[in-house]
Amino acid sequence: MKLAEFPSNALPHAQKEPPLPLKVAMFSKHEVQPRGGNIYNAALADYLERITRFRLFSVRGCSSGPARRLRYFLACAGLQAERSQNDVVIEDPVSLASRRPRHKGRSILLVHNLPSRRWQDRSFGKFLQYRWKQRLREVDLVVTVSPYYARLMAEHGAGQVVVIPNAFDSEELSPAATAAGPFLQHLGLDSRPIVYLGEPHCGKGVQRTRQLLAAQAKESGWQLVSSGGGVPVAGVSHLKLSREDYLRLLQLAAVTVMLPDEIEGWP
Repeated sequence: MKLAEFPSNALPHAQKEPPLPLKVAMFSKHEVQPRGGNIYNAALADYLERITRFRLFSVRGCSSGPARRLRYFLACAGLQAERSQNDVVIEDPVSLASRRPRHKGRSILLVHNLPSRRWQDRSFGKFLQYRWKQRLREVDLVVTVSPYYARLMAEHGAGQVVVIPNAFDSEELSPAATAAGPFLQHLGLDSRPIVYLGEPHCGKGVQRTRQLLAAQAKESGWQLVSSGGGVPVAGVSHLKLSREDYLRLLQLAAVTVMLPDEIEGWP
């Protein structure tokens, strides 16, 4: 069971510049693509690829949350030697849990969210919590996307913690000026109001949101729509979109409703 090592030229918009001697590795349980919350990691990977000797390790081929985390944990645990070959390693909580104690070299923990409380109560979830909290004091820097997680990491004993929000360009979401009809028809949608539910990944809450909105959507004639990766949910139109079409869909949506099962901690 191995992590896929992405070639540097696979990252979006990579511009070759003379690399610094610094060796940086980054672990990610998702493929790093410029969409959704992954825009954060994609932008970071793109920047590091241009200025350092950069390696990105990611896991693919597992759609369910608990199974993905177990596979990811085991794959990361098998890469101890690769870790030691880098000057800086960027971790997430699961990869950090897989790390041997007293790792040599600098490390940064990047925290977007944590698994749902229900999942944390399971045996493997408890094990992961115990392990990453143990390793937390060995991390040189913790980067979170919100003050909520900054406070939580400090409470668990992290030393230096900084907040770098998951920013976006508001102009990309300005109302569309072109006709919507042909675009919606191309996606298999119609002129009814669109309620966008996000990506149907485990923990994102699309199934629960659909259940809460199903009766009202039927009565009011709403179209429930999701996009991106994950497993499509019955009763929700699921679309595979380019970033350009994804932004266009958000422009045309009447409202976005997201009720994640995971502890997102956004501002």
